[in-house]
Parts: sequence; structure tokens; C-alpha cells
Amino acid sequence: MNKMILLASYPKSGNTWLRILLSNLLFPEKAPVSINDILVGGFKCDKRMSFDQLMPWEASDLTRETTDCFLPDFYRLALDNETDTVFLKTHDMLRKNQDGQYIFPPERVQGVIHIVRHPLDVLPSYSKHFGMTHEEGLTAMLTPDLTTKNQHKLAKDKRRLPENHGSWNAHTLSWMDESIPYPVYRVRYEDLRKDPLTAFDALFSAMGMSFAKEQLQLAIEQSSFSNLQKQEQTTGFRERLDKSTAPFFRKGIVGSGKTEIAPELQHQLIAGCLPVMAQLGYE
Repeated sequence: MNKMILLASYPKSGNTWLRILLSNLLFPEKAPVSINDILVGGFKCDKRMSFDQLMPWEASDLTRETTDCFLPDFYRLALDNETDTVFLKTHDMLRKNQDGQYIFPPERVQGVIHIVRHPLDVLPSYSKHFGMTHEEGLTAMLTPDLTTKNQHKLAKDKRRLPENHGSWNAHTLSWMDESIPYPVYRVRYEDLRKDPLTAFDALFSAMGMSFAKEQLQLAIEQSSFSNLQKQEQTTGFRERLDKSTAPFFRKGIVGSGKTEIAPELQHQLIAGCLPVMAQLGYE
């Protein structure tokens, strides 16, 4: 039975970097991969077109709540057409649909890599990615019922299935719940940036993926932020949203939020996220 490994994160927390690194690592003959031809995580399960082909109704005719009811069977059918385990990037918060089923069917999930990032560094990137002001981004990141509000909207994106991020707290806690029926391997973005060789080696080893240190080091160098920025400057990045107000590979610097965000907004964000931050070891 074919399974998937989920690459889960709140938006702008390092998911794309992980996908590129895994692409360079697993397909060395094609490394360094183009940012517009990422080979890992873009499994067809995240495509609207695949849903429309495999399901009896098109996603554009369904509310997000109804789409959730079809997702478990959609993933099963899509995986049946694969020949091996696949990676799937997701910014969805983990949840059950109205039928009481996890949107990602437990028997088809081999494991989850959950990347978390300090909310102060998420906010400026999140805001610019979605074409928001910092104030609007703060509201989105702290709105606990954002998923509920979005559930009754139709899926308008012609390329991708709708995702429900929820607030930063709700999203993060959803992937930390002790009742999750599949193994979750959590890593902090800051640790990946501080010592990528050690952090990635520990992460992949925990998942049963073994790589030579030299092989891993080469993939890390090929996936460096400066290399990704140069590629975007030269070719553009097709995953960048039209409404974005900054390059997709913007800074990637740990702690930059403290210098970019107004102090009063920093205080509001930290106050709203502090209990969850403490669970992740953030000061």
C-alpha cells in the first residue's frame, strides 16, 4: 500500500527550503534543482485538477467543509496510482472532517515532518507573501476561528485545493496533539538554520532515512538561501503569489522580525502566542 510523508508547516516557516533540500538529496543527478522544478512535495494530491478528475464533483462547486469530506478518499485514490512513498507539502492545520475522519487518512500516512518557526519571524514574511500589512497579518495569525470562517467558502483557486491554515496557535497545536494517529517528527526552523548538518541528520535519522554526511552537506550547500535568492532573481518563482509584495525567498534570517515589526505589534503577537511558544522552547 503506497503511503505519503507529510511536510507540514504554517506558511513561511521553511517548507519550501526543506522540499528543495530533499530534492537535491534524493535526486543528486539533477542537483542543484531549479526552484521552478522542485521534485519533492508537489505530489499531485495538492492539485485541484487531480481532485476534479478523481472525485465525482469539481472542487469549485463545493464548500471547503464539503471538500474536506472527500479528501480522505481522494488521497487514497491518488496514492493508488503511485509506485512508491511520496512527499506531500501541506500548510493545512490537521483536522477531522464533519464525518469524523482525519483529512489525511491514517493508514496512508507514513509520517510527518512538522516545521515550526518563531511567530515574530513568520509575521513579516507571511504579511508580504499574502499582500497584507503587518497589522492584517497579525490579525490573521491570531484569529482562532479563521478555519471556521473559511469552511463555507467555495474553492476558487483553479490550481490548488483550498488550505485552512487557522491561527498560528491553532495550526501548531493541531500537529502537536497527542492523539495524532501517525508519527510526527518536529523540528524548529531556527535549529535548521543554526546547524543544518546536525539538525537535518538527526531529523532524517529519526525517520529512518540515512545519508552520508558528505552527501547531506552537499545538498545543504546546493540549497543555501543565497543560491535560492539568485535563482529567483534570475528566473522568478512560479509559486510566488501574484499579490505578494516581496520576493518569495526574502530573508530567511533568524530574529529579523524584531527589527521589522513595530514594538506594539511584537507585544501583541508574543502575548497571543506565548503558551504555545513555551511548549516549543521559544523564549
